[in-house]
Amino acid sequence: MEEIAKLILQYDAELRKGLKTGRTGLFRRADGGCYVRSQVPLGGKYQDETIMIFADEADLDLFYKSYLP
Repeated sequence: MEEIAKLILQYDAELRKGLKTGRTGLFRRADGGCYVRSQVPLGGKYQDETIMIFADEADLDLFYKSYLP
Protein backbone atom coordinates (compact mmCIF):
# COMPACT_ATOMS: atom_id res chain seq x y z
CA MET A 1 0.00 0.00 0.00
CA GLU A 2 2.96 2.31 0.55
CA GLU A 3 3.76 2.21 -3.19
CA ILE A 4 0.16 3.06 -4.03
CA ALA A 5 0.21 5.93 -1.52
CA LYS A 6 3.36 7.31 -3.15
CA LEU A 7 1.71 7.10 -6.57
CA ILE A 8 -1.40 8.87 -5.27
CA LEU A 9 0.78 11.55 -3.67
CA GLN A 10 2.06 12.45 -7.16
CA TYR A 11 -1.53 13.44 -8.07
CA ASP A 12 -2.34 15.13 -4.77
CA ALA A 13 -3.06 18.62 -6.16
CA GLU A 14 -5.40 17.27 -8.85
CA LEU A 15 -7.17 15.02 -6.36
CA ARG A 16 -7.71 17.84 -3.87
CA LYS A 17 -9.08 20.08 -6.62
CA GLY A 18 -11.57 17.38 -7.64
CA LEU A 19 -12.56 16.60 -4.06
CA LYS A 20 -14.01 20.10 -3.75
CA THR A 21 -16.86 18.98 -6.03
CA GLY A 22 -17.33 15.38 -4.90
CA ARG A 23 -15.89 11.87 -4.91
CA THR A 24 -12.64 11.79 -6.86
CA GLY A 25 -10.36 8.94 -7.81
CA LEU A 26 -7.13 7.94 -9.43
CA PHE A 27 -7.41 5.54 -12.36
CA ARG A 28 -4.92 3.73 -14.62
CA ARG A 29 -5.48 3.22 -18.35
CA ALA A 30 -4.44 0.02 -20.15
CA ASP A 31 -1.34 1.83 -21.46
CA GLY A 32 -0.19 2.40 -17.85
CA GLY A 33 -0.94 6.13 -17.72
CA CYS A 34 -2.77 7.45 -14.67
CA TYR A 35 -5.41 10.17 -14.48
CA VAL A 36 -7.72 11.81 -11.94
CA ARG A 37 -11.48 11.63 -12.43
CA SER A 38 -13.87 13.86 -10.47
CA GLN A 39 -17.50 13.35 -9.50
CA VAL A 40 -17.14 9.57 -9.48
CA PRO A 41 -20.52 7.90 -8.92
CA LEU A 42 -20.85 5.61 -5.91
CA GLY A 43 -20.72 1.92 -6.82
CA GLY A 44 -20.02 2.56 -10.47
CA LYS A 45 -18.22 0.25 -12.86
CA TYR A 46 -15.22 1.81 -14.56
CA GLN A 47 -13.50 0.95 -17.82
CA ASP A 48 -10.01 1.63 -16.44
CA GLU A 49 -8.32 0.17 -13.36
CA THR A 50 -9.40 1.91 -10.18
CA ILE A 51 -6.42 2.69 -7.98
CA MET A 52 -8.33 4.53 -5.24
CA ILE A 53 -11.43 6.70 -4.80
CA PHE A 54 -11.72 9.29 -2.05
CA ALA A 55 -14.85 10.87 -0.59
CA ASP A 56 -13.25 14.08 0.68
CA GLU A 57 -9.92 15.64 1.67
CA ALA A 58 -10.08 14.15 5.17
CA ASP A 59 -10.35 10.70 3.57
CA LEU A 60 -7.25 11.43 1.47
CA ASP A 61 -5.32 12.73 4.50
CA LEU A 62 -6.23 9.63 6.54
CA PHE A 63 -5.02 7.43 3.68
CA TYR A 64 -1.65 9.18 3.68
CA LYS A 65 -1.41 8.99 7.47
CA SER A 66 -2.11 5.26 7.35
CA TYR A 67 0.18 4.28 4.49
CA LEU A 68 3.04 6.76 4.22
CA PRO A 69 5.96 6.49 6.65
